[in-house]
Amino acid sequence: LITGLQQVGDARFIRQQPAAVPVAGDPDDQTAPTYATLGRVLDAAPLAEGESIVWTIDRTGRIERQGQLAKYGVVAGPLVAETGHRVASVFWNFLQQRGVVYAGGLFRTDSLFWPPFAVTGFPITEAYWTRAKVAGIERDVLVQCFERRCLTYTPDNPPGWQVELGNVGQHYYRWRYGALPSGPVPNDPTMMAPVDGSGRG
Repeated sequence: LITGLQQVGDARFIRQQPAAVPVAGDPDDQTAPTYATLGRVLDAAPLAEGESIVWTIDRTGRIERQGQLAKYGVVAGPLVAETGHRVASVFWNFLQQRGVVYAGGLFRTDSLFWPPFAVTGFPITEAYWTRAKVAGIERDVLVQCFERRCLTYTPDNPPGWQVELGNVGQHYYRWRYGALPSGPVPNDPTMMAPVDGSGRG
């Protein structure tokens, strides 16, 4: 999505244009940064640890400092040596969460993400603020892309929903195949498709 390398086999890739799909917010947002936008800042130097994150990025890739964003209290967290980028404090806290997990036949309190980057991969960009439409309303949204996911932080969201993983599956589909398929949405999203026993579904 970010580099434009599209995998078409076990070890075969073809070069495409990076995805002009918004990283955060509504899919029809014409001003929020896209994956292609973030591809332009892969080599940006990290901030100092503890420095307030007050830098914004727009769809063109323009970076600006907006000091009023310090009100959200987000700072640059630990440096990940493998990629040379820091993790924003809100995302680091998210990846350090503990809760009830099921393992070995038992429920217990443990790390929800272990190791911390197992789901996201390492960070490949710094974190930037942007203005993105969420349910039609423009909001401040912090975005940071990792090897396998992009994370967003929307301060206006209710607690428990402020940090979210971007819908990378939908974004990838739009990049590779174009518009999402149309058709009725099932009334019961948990409904299973019937299987005919042939192994073909």
